[in-house]
Amino acid sequence: MFTAEEKLRSTQYKLDTLADDYKKLQHKNKLLTLALNTANEDEEYYTWNRERWTNSGVFLYKADAEFLSSADDLKWRPSIHMPRDAARLFLKVKSVRVERLQDITEDSYGM
Repeated sequence: MFTAEEKLRSTQYKLDTLADDYKKLQHKNKLLTLALNTANEDEEYYTWNRERWTNSGVFLYKADAEFLSSADDLKWRPSIHMPRDAARLFLKVKSVRVERLQDITEDSYGM
């Protein structure tokens, strides 16, 4: 049987977790809204490709690890933590539009 204090802690933990999830969702929605609102045909937007990496004085990439003699000794960082400065591939955003997922076909993107 749980004590009242344990129930309260469990409930507080659940509420904190829900609050964190809600904040993350709000942040993602703000970024999407910002991207849609600032899309202007006169401006160019770029995004960068993220990949596993490490910084040992210079940026090294996991994809190139087979060419490195000491690759096993390195601490590789996840791609989601890669700063823009470490990127080596940039992609130009040509257009931004909203459409239903079911309506997207290969023909609509010229593939």
